[in-house]
Amino acid sequence: MTDSASRPTPARQVLLLDLSVDPDLYRPTEHWQSLLGDVPWRRVHLSAGETTLPSPASFTHLIVTGSEASILEEQDWYAPAEDLVRQAVAAHRPVLGSCFGHQLIVRALLGPEHLRRSRHPELGWFPVETIADAAPVSTAGRRIWMFCCHLDEVFDLPPGWQVLARTPDCAVHAYRLADQPVWGVQAHPEITPTQGAALLRGFADKRSDLRPAVERALAAPARDDGFGRELIAHFLETEA
Repeated sequence: MTDSASRPTPARQVLLLDLSVDPDLYRPTEHWQSLLGDVPWRRVHLSAGETTLPSPASFTHLIVTGSEASILEEQDWYAPAEDLVRQAVAAHRPVLGSCFGHQLIVRALLGPEHLRRSRHPELGWFPVETIADAAPVSTAGRRIWMFCCHLDEVFDLPPGWQVLARTPDCAVHAYRLADQPVWGVQAHPEITPTQGAALLRGFADKRSDLRPAVERALAAPARDDGFGRELIAHFLETEA
């Protein structure tokens, strides 16, 4: 499957808003592509210099990826990325964000006052506790092991935003926006243990301050419960 902007929009057409910065380190499109399988998709890569925003009429579902950037450190491409999220929500397109994408959706719809530096960053594999009887997490009380790699976080969401999951160090690990098809997940359910380990090593090579935390993460078991496939199946079943 390759990016395509010229074909007619099929029953399901996923737009991947790829917010990665260094393709030698992090390639989120590849991670999501493996979960999408045969579902048609295309990519827009604003952080790589693309400037044209696709119309919501050209896609049925929007996935907002992670990024090596910090949501708290302004970049030129944040504004157009937020514009695309707002347009998709206004057009009632299902929207899903992971890690930085989870944070960017909040920034686009609520503003930066609901974002902060994590007091205890999560690097490695963590059990995420579900706290709502709601899709896609299904039931409260589940513990879902997923790969995490974040230094920032969402906090203090207002009424109308339902928190779906948490960890002891991150109170908003997943959310849904009211009755709208908009979800955010702080973890990376799309990243396999092998991909996660490689990503952590790459971060440690570029940031010496992260090496102790990375070493601790890599010394622990790399456990993943496969929630990515459950998540993407629910997302794609949601009608635009």
